[in-house]
Amino acid sequence: MNVNKQARVIGYCRVSSDKQENSIDAQDKLIRAQATLKQWTLSAVLIDEDEFSGDLKRPGIQKILDLVNAKKVDAVICTKLDRLTRSTRDAISLIELFGKKGVALISISESLDTESPMGRFFIRMIASIAELEREMIGSRTRDGLQNIKAQGCAIGTAPYGYSATPRTPEEKDRRAHSKLVVNGREQEVLRIIYDMRNEQFTWYDIAERLNVAGYRRRTGAQWDFRGAHQIFKLAQKQKQEVA
Repeated sequence: MNVNKQARVIGYCRVSSDKQENSIDAQDKLIRAQATLKQWTLSAVLIDEDEFSGDLKRPGIQKILDLVNAKKVDAVICTKLDRLTRSTRDAISLIELFGKKGVALISISESLDTESPMGRFFIRMIASIAELEREMIGSRTRDGLQNIKAQGCAIGTAPYGYSATPRTPEEKDRRAHSKLVVNGREQEVLRIIYDMRNEQFTWYDIAERLNVAGYRRRTGAQWDFRGAHQIFKLAQKQKQEVA
C-alpha cells in the first residue's frame, strides 16, 4: 500500500456544534499540513457537520466509501480516528475495506498510518480500547440508574401505577430524584387489566370496560385496545426489571 506523490488523496472532517475544539478549520489545517509533509496533493476535504458519529450514515463518509469502492482514491486523512466513527465494528470494516482496495488511512492524532502492517494493528487496538471505555461508562450508568430505581426514585416519567412526588427547592438544588408513590387510580386500572386478561377477555373488551367505568389515560383520552395492551406490556416489563 505504497502511496506515491501523484496519489489521489482526500481529507475528512467531522464536527459537532458543541465541540469547538475540533472545529472544521482546525481539522482542515492539520489535514493539509499532513498532506504537505507526505508531499501529497489533496483532491478534496470532505466535511460532515453536526452529524452523529455512531454509524456511517453520513454524507461525507458515504462519499468516501463510494470513492474507495470505485478505486478513485489512494489515501484518506483524518485528524483522529473517532472523526470517522466511534464504533469498533465500523472502524475495522473501514480498515478492511481500505486495505482490500489499496487505500491508506492516516489518523494524525494517533500517529497511525495503515500503509504499514503495524499501523493497521494499532488502529484496531485503539478502536477496541475506545469502545471498551464507552461500554464501561454505559455499564456504570446503567448500574447507577438501577440503584436509583431500587431506592424508589423516579427516572424520567413515573411508571404507570405510580406518581412522582414534587421536589422541594433544596432537592432541586442538589438534583435529587423525585420519590415514587403509589397512584391508586392507576393501580385500579392495572388490576382490571390483569383480572380481565386472566379471564381471557380481548383487549377491545378491556378498553370498553375501562371507559364505561370512567377511567381515562394519563392524557385524558379514552382507552382503546392499543393503549390497554401497551400499558399491560409496560407493567410486565417493570415487574421483570424489579425482579
